[in-house]
Amino acid sequence: MRAIILAAGRGRRINILSKKNPKALIKINNKPLIDYQIENLKKAKIKKIALVTGYRNYLFNNYNFKKFFNKKWDRSNMIHSLNCADKWLKKYECIVCYGDIFNHPKAILLLKNTKNKFVLLNNVNFLKTWKKRFNYPLNDVESFKLDKKGYLIEIGKKEKSLNNIEGQFMGLFKISPKNWFKIKNYLNEIKNKSSKISTTELFYNLIKFKKQRIKALNYYDYWFEIDNHKDFNILKRFLKYKS
Repeated sequence: MRAIILAAGRGRRINILSKKNPKALIKINNKPLIDYQIENLKKAKIKKIALVTGYRNYLFNNYNFKKFFNKKWDRSNMIHSLNCADKWLKKYECIVCYGDIFNHPKAILLLKNTKNKFVLLNNVNFLKTWKKRFNYPLNDVESFKLDKKGYLIEIGKKEKSLNNIEGQFMGLFKISPKNWFKIKNYLNEIKNKSSKISTTELFYNLIKFKKQRIKALNYYDYWFEIDNHKDFNILKRFLKYKS
């Protein structure tokens, strides 16, 4: 089992903090955000870790891990960054982590221990965090619906009611080489659009066009995303009271 952390972005919505550093290197309690995720991976005994870098990639030189470089970091998204790690994805089962999230170590263990080969984590208690982040959570959350067996049937669409949303994507998933091969085929089908497609849009299209089945595992513990200054302060307060 290997892990890939997507850390190519600058994070323009948190500009003052990310002007000199990639968003994944923003410090929370004097420790870079990415370090928390690396610690989670090591606690799960995952030692083979790769970083997909982009903005000011040289600032990751102190991290003694395999690195892939997204040279289009300023005009692409997470899926393009993921594609930069094709060398690993086509050979190894990998856990994929966004570089701007903060979560309990058990999230990694959930992914590592499941037998499912293409699986994402479902933040069941998302609303607790979203109410802190947004005055109107429905303006930001995306649709997330599962069938009776826990397989994804819809993700990434706008919803009119929070009652119709069963969770949220967390920026954490696991994928096997066989499933990655199917994703690559689909990305080749859409060609020039592949560098712009979001992760949830990709997942939705894969299930809509019956290219893949995607299992969802329910996750109930804490999760934070650092998208702006408000998110940054929410996480700082959480860590202050947690310690």
